[in-house]
Amino acid sequence: MSSQRIISFDDTPVPQTSASITLDIYSGWEESGRRGRPLEQKKVLEGKITLNPERCTVFSLSPTQGELSSLSFLPDRTKWDLYLICIPFTLHKAPEHTFYHEMTFFVEMTYPEVTAFDLFPKNIVAPVTETQTFTLSPHLHFQEVEASLGQISRELRFTALHPFITAAGEGEDRFYWTYRGTAPQKEVIPGTKHALVVLQVPRGTPSVEGIARYEVVIAKRMLPGWKYEDGGTDEYVFNWQLQAAPPFFSEYPSSAFSTPSAHSVSEPRSQAPLTAARSLCDVCIVCALPQEAQAFMDTARFLYNTRFTLAYSGHDQRPYYAAQLSDRTGRPVTMHLSWLPS
Repeated sequence: MSSQRIISFDDTPVPQTSASITLDIYSGWEESGRRGRPLEQKKVLEGKITLNPERCTVFSLSPTQGELSSLSFLPDRTKWDLYLICIPFTLHKAPEHTFYHEMTFFVEMTYPEVTAFDLFPKNIVAPVTETQTFTLSPHLHFQEVEASLGQISRELRFTALHPFITAAGEGEDRFYWTYRGTAPQKEVIPGTKHALVVLQVPRGTPSVEGIARYEVVIAKRMLPGWKYEDGGTDEYVFNWQLQAAPPFFSEYPSSAFSTPSAHSVSEPRSQAPLTAARSLCDVCIVCALPQEAQAFMDTARFLYNTRFTLAYSGHDQRPYYAAQLSDRTGRPVTMHLSWLPS
């Protein structure tokens, strides 16, 4: 739809900059001691993971968007703020004759009052090789997009999600994502992964910090089969700045959050978003379904070249579409197009 912004995620490697961090994946084993000497622990380099803190995209989730703030199961927005954090990292290819059977990305916040409200991806249990689109529902949980016009948020578009992916730690200050190989795909496919979290923080918090690390199960070719060894990386410290985060639900220039790992695109639009001051109209059309409203706009564009613009109600900030056209006498006419909320 016009003026809707899409954030695309793919497996393109995180670009190397001066801020990049490369974490070595090591496995270790104990070598038997001789003549009573203690066992010796050795490390073997098994791969690398690259991330860039500057590529972590942060969006604020405003409590004033439509009916979002009125839902009783949301946190008290006078006490809590919510942010969407997108964390990209690149898992590099394993050495020859090995592969990653499992990888877990752990995050632990410094302060226990900073918790995960929701996590994504999670419960991915079947191959997803085609493009799939998700968004944030009115209760600020991740959900698959079924009718984009009915969503007031931007879309989160993934080119591929490989099974098996689970997440855990909602409501806690420690949370994680686990990627597992399954038959017939036995390995965790190398490439860039994107971990998304809706973070709940005390209201007015300017920034948050914590530590993150990776644990990996490495499969090695050992005749007549495979040997599995545990491995992992060192911890690294991160800091996410929240004060300057652009709103997720509002219209902003694409340059405000365009990064190599989260590309923001939008369709051209003929005018700026309408404000609540323009709440009156000459013609009001209310559809039962968002698909019907989309069909109406498509037909109006085809027959009359009518351009619709996203606007928000001055009463409850519900989204709708507005257009300006002229009647037969040339007098301007304002049209309001909306659909039932549920």
